[in-house]
Amino acid sequence: MKKIFIILLVIFVCATCSDTTAINNVPVAFAGFDRSIIVTLNQTEVELDGTGSYDPDSDLLTYKWSIEAIPEKSRLTEITNANNPIASFVPDAEGDYVFSLSVDDGVFTSQKDIVVITVIAK
Repeated sequence: MKKIFIILLVIFVCATCSDTTAINNVPVAFAGFDRSIIVTLNQTEVELDGTGSYDPDSDLLTYKWSIEAIPEKSRLTEITNANNPIASFVPDAEGDYVFSLSVDDGVFTSQKDIVVITVIAK
C-alpha cells in the first residue's frame, strides 16, 4: 500500500510541476535627458547617450538612433554611430534637434524614447 501511495504522490507532484519556459520582456530605451548646449556650429560634436537603456532579462541589445526633427535651417542628415549606445551629430544651425532611440533584444523592439537637444550658437 505504501508503494502505491508513493508512486501516486510522485505522479501527482510531476503532473503539477509548472512549465519553466522563460518569458522574454520588452527592452526599455532611454535616450537621455533633454538639454540645451552652446556650441560652435559645424564644428562641435554633440553626444547622444543611450547607455541608460536596458533589458529586464539582461539580453544583449542593438541600438537604433534616428533623426525625428531638425531646425528649419539645418541640413543634418546623418547621425555618427547610429547603431551604438553612444552616437553623435554635428549641429549646423541653432534650434531644436529631436532624436529617437529604440533598442532591440532580438525578440522585441522597445518603444521609441525621444530626446530634444536645443542648440545655441557661440
